[in-house]
Amino acid sequence: MNTIAGDICVVGAGAGGLGAAITAARLGAKVILVERDPWLGGTATMGGVSVWQPGVCCAALPREIFQRLQARSGAWLCNVKPFPQARRAAKRYDPAMVWADTLRRLAPWTNEHANGCLVGFVPEAFHECALEMLSETGNCEVLLNTAFTAVEMATDPTRGPKIRAISADGDRGPVRVECASYVDATGDIFLARAAGVETHCGEDPRSRYGEPSAPQVASARLNGVTLLYHVGLGEGLERPEDAEDYDCDRIHGSADVCELPNGRYSVNNVFQLRGDEAHDMGLAQAHRVLSKRTWLYWDQTQAAFGMPEYRIQWIAPRLGLREGPRLVGRYVLTEHDFRRGMRGQEHDDIIAVAGHAMDVHGERSYCLEPPNGPYGIPFRCLQPREVGNLLVACRGASFSHLAGTAVRLQRTIMELGIAAGRALAGENPVPPRDHWDY
Repeated sequence: MNTIAGDICVVGAGAGGLGAAITAARLGAKVILVERDPWLGGTATMGGVSVWQPGVCCAALPREIFQRLQARSGAWLCNVKPFPQARRAAKRYDPAMVWADTLRRLAPWTNEHANGCLVGFVPEAFHECALEMLSETGNCEVLLNTAFTAVEMATDPTRGPKIRAISADGDRGPVRVECASYVDATGDIFLARAAGVETHCGEDPRSRYGEPSAPQVASARLNGVTLLYHVGLGEGLERPEDAEDYDCDRIHGSADVCELPNGRYSVNNVFQLRGDEAHDMGLAQAHRVLSKRTWLYWDQTQAAFGMPEYRIQWIAPRLGLREGPRLVGRYVLTEHDFRRGMRGQEHDDIIAVAGHAMDVHGERSYCLEPPNGPYGIPFRCLQPREVGNLLVACRGASFSHLAGTAVRLQRTIMELGIAAGRALAGENPVPPRDHWDY
């Protein structure tokens, strides 16, 4: 087995992994980035969520990515506009919008859409842009189509258990990656779990953290999953013969529709399957099931949005997952942090600020805006208690179930990755408190 050595190994190239890899490589660290899929971007590309919803983001990197995408006609800014003669509004290109308009939620959530300006981008362009940025650093080796398979542990006399190396398998065959430090950005925290950290999964009982919105009894329920797709004018994909093999009474037309610069519209039929149901049946099987149902969702969405001439032209190769296993780290972000807001939090290690709602998709869905404005995420949420040279920078970081429904958006997760990259490259990951200006 070939061994590759470096300073930092980042496993997973979604928003958190890209934030960590680009940041650390720019600071001079030799980074090995391991990604199981052929595209960089994770949920943004393979999952089809090629939209950055409105919300607080103080980091410079997301804006740089947007500007690079915009320069190659791969991204633009959208606002809520109705289709002619349509019953519902979509997010459509608005040349009057500027980046700052995307950094706040302009009005309370409704059942149809989140108000405010957002970023719409083309998945392929995002992948190409990310690959270009990593290449420019001269310090990052990217292993695409390479899946993490195993971890080797060791014991440091002063820091306790640590990761010595990981194994992965892909286009190059089996490889062993040996680095001083590691970032788990895999979403479902495959690396952290293999390394033996404590995790939780599903709804926390109220007794665990005293969260007022938590159920009295724990459950395995996970935030709902969605299979996104793109529609456009002209030829579309062939409709499968078994697309009707589903109880159509469970189909509804609720959707988030966003115009993309390539002439297509991204369609997110917000809730399609409970997350735990998808994991129980296997994600590959869940993808096959939802691929068939996609056509039924589109039938209703097409009518609701007044798009009779549009056809399904692309279905995301992976599910849009909102939740999975979560680290129990040095600090667990909870509903209490969400409700206090920045002014009510006393953490001295805040590395990201979020302003999104607690947003549960499913049969018991609800959406609660933060009552005291944006809230901070401490660096300790990235730190396992058991492993000294590992940080977790993805939706599987140390959040309660409820807090995780609020902080999972891509730009927020990218900020976690930026902090991880800075810390492991020897920089202080914590900005001064007045940096946030909240």
